[in-house]
Amino acid sequence: ATKCSLNQICAANSDCANGNCDTTLKKCVAPSCTDGNKNQNEGDVDCGGSCSTKCGLSQSCSANTDCANAPSCADGNKNEGEGDIDCGGPCSTKCGLTQTCSTNADCANGNCHTTQKTCQ
Repeated sequence: ATKCSLNQICAANSDCANGNCDTTLKKCVAPSCTDGNKNQNEGDVDCGGSCSTKCGLSQSCSANTDCANAPSCADGNKNEGEGDIDCGGPCSTKCGLTQTCSTNADCANGNCHTTQKTCQ
């Protein structure tokens, strides 16, 4: 059977010559990072590879560079309930003097200023 060309009507990827059917538009489309299909060099559907969107946890990847970094206490960012960058909150490293804190437990010296929210 002859496969459909770009912009022709399709119902499934197998209908298209390039194997890329946009099932919402119901037409063959050029592969892209927003087409709802794993194609090109994507690690998973519309992520990784040449796509600007990195793949999240539990998504497939072809290389480490396909994956978004999971938040951690060593990623150089304030996230996951940390008092400041990579300290306090769930991290074993406590925050030092003048670093941001939410509670006394965030600070190495156990003293988080109540209004300034910095370790004193």
